[in-house]
Amino acid sequence: MSRDFTPHWLWETAGRWVHPRRMPETLLLRLARERALSFAEIARRADPPTSQQQVERLAKGARALDAEWGLRLGPALAVAPQDLVEGRIKRVRLELAIASAFSEARPAQFELPPEEREWIEAPRGLERKEECFAALVADDSAAKLYPKGSILFVRRLPEAGASL
Repeated sequence: MSRDFTPHWLWETAGRWVHPRRMPETLLLRLARERALSFAEIARRADPPTSQQQVERLAKGARALDAEWGLRLGPALAVAPQDLVEGRIKRVRLELAIASAFSEARPAQFELPPEEREWIEAPRGLERKEECFAALVADDSAAKLYPKGSILFVRRLPEAGASL
């Protein structure tokens, strides 16, 4: 009994067939895998929605992911549109403003309105940026540690829930 070990080719790119093991790992493809999102789900989350086939072409590098696609798909994947286009995560979303005296009193925190949220460059060495968000110190009650206007980078911990 002979076995056929012929590779199964996925799609044609620039006139030649590309094997899955030689497929470029785009950021879109990596995020879809890490977050267990199907191309169909990403297509539904896009603003405006698009087709599963279009997302698949972008994820596999068969179509260029330009600024327009970054704007459409970035929010669906919770990454900066520019990072999606550039193919690597460098930015973190500024989501909260906090006021804290770092005492026994519970710190105040509030979500920034959507129009005040922005993507800011994360410091070098910050690992797993896609799991982080940024918080703005909104008052000077903790001035010795973090003066008003300081930015804190916070990693989301699923077991901690939504609070800081």
